[in-house]
Order: sequence, then structure tokens, then C-alpha cells
Amino acid sequence: MPKRQKNDIFRFKQFSVEHALCGMKVSTEACILGAWAPPPATAPRHILDIGTGSGLLALMLAQRFPEALVHAVELEENACRQARLNFSRSPFASRICLFEQQDVLQWNAPCLYDLIVVNPPFFASSMRPQEQRKQLATHGVESLPPQKLAARSQQLLAPQGQLVVLYPPHEMQQFEQYAKKVGLHAIQQMQIYHSEKHPLFRLITVFSKQAQQIKRIETLYIRQANQIDYHPSYTQLLRPFYVIF
Repeated sequence: MPKRQKNDIFRFKQFSVEHALCGMKVSTEACILGAWAPPPATAPRHILDIGTGSGLLALMLAQRFPEALVHAVELEENACRQARLNFSRSPFASRICLFEQQDVLQWNAPCLYDLIVVNPPFFASSMRPQEQRKQLATHGVESLPPQKLAARSQQLLAPQGQLVVLYPPHEMQQFEQYAKKVGLHAIQQMQIYHSEKHPLFRLITVFSKQAQQIKRIETLYIRQANQIDYHPSYTQLLRPFYVIF
């Protein structure tokens, strides 16, 4: 993870993220999503972060694609305050536009997007009921159900654009079915494991309106087999962002 301060500020190499007001906190898997999300064949000009929360993904994408305009949509008021602050303090402030307290399902988007990135809310099947209640109160899955996310993303995506989504394995399987029904095809996937000794943890899947015969699969381990040292592939991916690498 990036360097964390006592006041809930995460220090990255080019920006900082505060997240105390957000239901969805900075997480390792979100950082992997922001660092890995592959662009379409040509460099994206317009990027959308749905449910930006603290603004982490929008900031990471703005760093990776210096010619792009990044739009960030957020419904919850406190998260909007947090994202607004994080954006304003970053070197990318002029290229990030926050659409505050907007429901993406009803939002009047100003353009179509070459790259859409989403770290959506979900109820993992392994969650205890009390964890589900906490998540429901902060960033509820009912605000962005997967079938509606798939349909809305298809509407917002440019013809050659790509949608990149993060889910646990079971939820991703469901989302792929919803996506296929609206004409979005899974073309690439990142499988995330804590280490070689752990089961599959998260999936990041790339969707396109253009179908292809084979879905490209990549694997990422966060830790090495000793479960202490970071895996080289993780270190390489996050080196442009984490101050510890």
C-alpha cells in the first residue's frame, strides 16, 4: 500500500488521498484496478470513473493518461466533499471534473467514453451479516445493481471503448452474464490472489462492444509464497504510484 499517515491520508508518489468521509476506503484491489486498467487500442481521450468515492481511481488514471480528461461521478454527499478536496490538491486538477451528487443511472453524460472504470459496491458471499449492514449504510449495492451497471455502461461507452470492472469471483460471474445480455463482451481479465497459497480473491474484467474468441487471462499475486514480501509483479505494477517501491 502507499504510505499511510495517522490522519487517514494515503501518500502516493504524485498525489495524496484522504478517505475518512468515504464508505469505500482506499484498498489494495482498488489500487491494482487503477494501475492495471488497460486502455483501448488508442490512448483514451475521455475517461469515466463511476462512483469515484475518494477519487482514487480518477487520480490514478489522470496520472497514467496525461492527455485525457477524466470525469468522476459520485452520488453520496460526503464522498463528493472528499473527492473534491483530493482533486483540488492534486497536480491533475485541471483535467478532472467531478459530477457531484449524481446518480449515474440518471446522469446526463456530456460525452461517450473511451475508458470506463468501476469499483462497484457488492455483497461478497463470504461477508457476515453485520459487515453487509455496514456496507449497505455506506455504499449500498442497491444504489448500483450489477444489471443496471452493465446496461448503463453500455450506453456510456464509445464504440471502440472499454469498460473495466472489479468484483469478487462469484459477483463477476453474474456481472459477465448481465454484460453479455446488453452486448458487452469479456475480452481480458486479471485474476488477483493474496499469494500462491490463497484462493482467488478478486477479478478485474475488461469488456468491449467488440467480441473476440479468446479472453486473455493474467494472474497477479500481491505477496510471495512467504506471505511477507511483495510479489515482483505487484511491485512492478504499483511502482509508478507507491512511495515504498
